[in-house]
Amino acid sequence: MDQQLCQSLNLNSFKINPGPWNARYDPESDYILSDFTGALTTAILKEWFSAILKLSVKHNCDRVLNDLRQASLEKMSIVDLYGVKDIVEDVGYQLRFKRAIVIAGDHEKYRLYEIVSTNRGWTVKVFEDMVSARSWLGLPP
Repeated sequence: MDQQLCQSLNLNSFKINPGPWNARYDPESDYILSDFTGALTTAILKEWFSAILKLSVKHNCDRVLNDLRQASLEKMSIVDLYGVKDIVEDVGYQLRFKRAIVIAGDHEKYRLYEIVSTNRGWTVKVFEDMVSARSWLGLPP
């Protein structure tokens, strides 16, 4: 990975749980698992994706499993959902990521997010169960 990018991301000061989310790298299966609890906002998304990017760079990993079963999109409008790609690309998140999202509710908004993201070049898929999401990422059940 580019040394300047690694320095700008300040990998040594990464905190694994600074807020309503957790993110960790699983070296055994080579993927990043993150979960979120509460209402998602664009500001929180920027912080969260920045942390995921730091883990990705540090471990050269491009598979991400987002567990959003305890998350809510109630504070995000349709316009916000269309803008998520721009927000997270601003922190360096790249098209190379393959990201599975596991949800429990707000199906319509998450499906819209999946369609918008796919149409804009990302590899993102929304699931309602962890086993299917892990399988799609090529991970063991």
